[in-house]
Amino acid sequence: MAPYHVDLASLRRGFPKDMPPPALLLELGVWLKKTPHGSVGYFDSFASEPLSDSYVSDDVATEALRAKL
Repeated sequence: MAPYHVDLASLRRGFPKDMPPPALLLELGVWLKKTPHGSVGYFDSFASEPLSDSYVSDDVATEALRAKL
């Protein structure tokens, strides 16, 4: 079975410039690249993706997260 899709560059881009991604998160990505898909769960990708501008939420926590990212 093929390994998980991992995009470490997107994880680096997903964090603010003054806050690098945690080393353990990147190590997890490196490990997942060698791990057969489905062996730790059924997700399609390990990557960072910007929150869509069309996403609407009245949730204060989501708005604070959007402002930081």
